[in-house]
Amino acid sequence: MHIRSPLILATFVIACGASIHYWHRIDTRPPLQDEAIRLRASLRCLDDLHLPLAERVSSLALKSFDNSPPLLYLVTIPFYLLAGTDRGAAEMVNVLFVSLM
Repeated sequence: MHIRSPLILATFVIACGASIHYWHRIDTRPPLQDEAIRLRASLRCLDDLHLPLAERVSSLALKSFDNSPPLLYLVTIPFYLLAGTDRGAAEMVNVLFVSLM
């Protein structure tokens, strides 16, 4: 019975990732309101990677994250570096958070 639980969880995470990927392929609308605000904030964090370390830390500390925790935006940076700066790469962070839940 113990071996089945991780297998069920892995299947769920893979299915969730596949559904997110499929949704982004068929959804051609531009990001709206909340999604657009979050995408813009995460891209600003990515831009800060090009600053020197002292400026990078102060820039991230002074940013307004619209009452959201900054980790939400900082976690997207590795996905941007690996998959590019499109909407699908940013939304794949959802798969990471689902797997952690």
